[in-house]
Amino acid sequence: MEQHELLLFVVDCLDKLNIPYLITGSMASMAYGEPRFTNDIDIVADVRPDQVEAVKACFPEKDFYLETESMKKAIIRRQQFNVIHPSSGLKIDVIIHRKDAFDVSRFSRARQLHVSETRTANFATPRMSFSKKWSIINREDRRNTSGISPE
Repeated sequence: MEQHELLLFVVDCLDKLNIPYLITGSMASMAYGEPRFTNDIDIVADVRPDQVEAVKACFPEKDFYLETESMKKAIIRRQQFNVIHPSSGLKIDVIIHRKDAFDVSRFSRARQLHVSETRTANFATPRMSFSKKWSIINREDRRNTSGISPE
């Protein structure tokens, strides 16, 4: 599985389950700025406890590694869990919506961008991607945000 296929796969799952989400991190940086190599897809999602089994069902055990308990803890603690596609080495970081002013704001400003010729997905805006990344990264990683153009 290629990265763009994994992105379409996870977006289809979240849309099918009516889970609000935003693509952020390196994927958003590439959508707005310079292409770069990354092995992960960062998604902020508003997954509820009652959706755990449905999310798990989206990622068949024969193809994906996803710990149900890690997902449950992440939802309760408003942290993140991972979905790994072992055969490709790709990973999805699912960051749980924190329900704070920042997440509420970035969800309200989401942009629909094409991820294929026929498919769109929800992306954090450049400003929101940059602001969040800048607030948590170390100096070495700050160059990753240099290619993002302001809104």
